[in-house]
Amino acid sequence: MDSIDGSVGGTTFQKNRYGFTMRRKPNPTKPDSAAQKSSKLSMSIVQQEWIGLSDANRAAWNTYASTFPRAPKHNSSSTLNGFNFFVFYHLYTIQQTSTFLLDPSGIQRTLTLDETEIIGSMDAITWGSSITSSGGTWIALLYMSQPIGITTYLRPNILRFITGFQKTATFSEDVSSFYTAIFGTVPVNGDIVITREVFLNLTNGQTFIGILNRTTVAV
Repeated sequence: MDSIDGSVGGTTFQKNRYGFTMRRKPNPTKPDSAAQKSSKLSMSIVQQEWIGLSDANRAAWNTYASTFPRAPKHNSSSTLNGFNFFVFYHLYTIQQTSTFLLDPSGIQRTLTLDETEIIGSMDAITWGSSITSSGGTWIALLYMSQPIGITTYLRPNILRFITGFQKTATFSEDVSSFYTAIFGTVPVNGDIVITREVFLNLTNGQTFIGILNRTTVAV
């Protein structure tokens, strides 16, 4: 072969003083989005926190995970171990607080979500929920999408964390500034958005993840 130069099927051919060489072209990588960077940072922080736990605290999380089993998102036939449960729980709480729960073995409580409403008015949007709890310290986290079409498939990957509050009863909060910081403008009356609420007990490992809801913004 006298000459070959260029790329074929992901392989680059070049000529140098020793003859011809070939090498694989690196696969192009798409830079991480701001949300992906934030997620990776949160994961790193939570994993480092686990490494710093005492043996007693790790044992407490292992016991909690076996006593209150929770299946991973994509494998319903298995359950989270202590480390997985610690990470699962704190990837939510880190959105709202920098305090980590060292021992999850507090008294188990009940929480009932009676009603949720997203209200739009002019340039404002309000998140309201009616909840009933038997006690404990809870934080409520809100995830929302941009306005969608009526036939858009409910997919969690289009949700973004909006904000969270420490709540134990019915509440109504203006979330306009948090929503616009992410999406630019607030949805208006009649718009359809996907929402999800997550409630976490800060005195034990209880985590209630709401279903995806297709919510019509009301006035």
